[in-house]
Amino acid sequence: MRLKLNEPIFHGKKPHNVSEIRLSAFRVGTVKGFPNDPSDKLPRYKYNVTVTIEDTAKDFAYYTSIADYEAGKKKLDDDDLTNAFECILSDAMSGMMTRSDFVREYGYANTNPTYTHRIYDACVDTRNALRRISDDDIYKLVNAISEKHFEILKE
Repeated sequence: MRLKLNEPIFHGKKPHNVSEIRLSAFRVGTVKGFPNDPSDKLPRYKYNVTVTIEDTAKDFAYYTSIADYEAGKKKLDDDDLTNAFECILSDAMSGMMTRSDFVREYGYANTNPTYTHRIYDACVDTRNALRRISDDDIYKLVNAISEKHFEILKE
């Protein structure tokens, strides 16, 4: 699937604009729970979502809802892919916070610090991976996607 941005965004240090983002996914399999929550044992599907900006691609893990698993929904449609990308962007934005701001923002003050650090570190990893393909334009990507300034192009 391709997202065509209504207005190109300047692509970091490179002398050109980004007007298209490619998204694709393949199902890795069924997993029990989220990787950062040892108490979650409920089944769901895990996907590798590939985000491509210009000629640079990066894979991100994405976990569907329990409802998708129970309904047997084994393929991500365009809306699901867009939602997956929004989740990736949200995690990256969370990874831009300081650890203490993250703890306050998401109410982890009274949570096991090991659990909280694991989640925060995963968000930082997502931020770093997205920066490798977007040259630090995460805020611009978030604005373009959250304000629905794109159209979905069929492959």
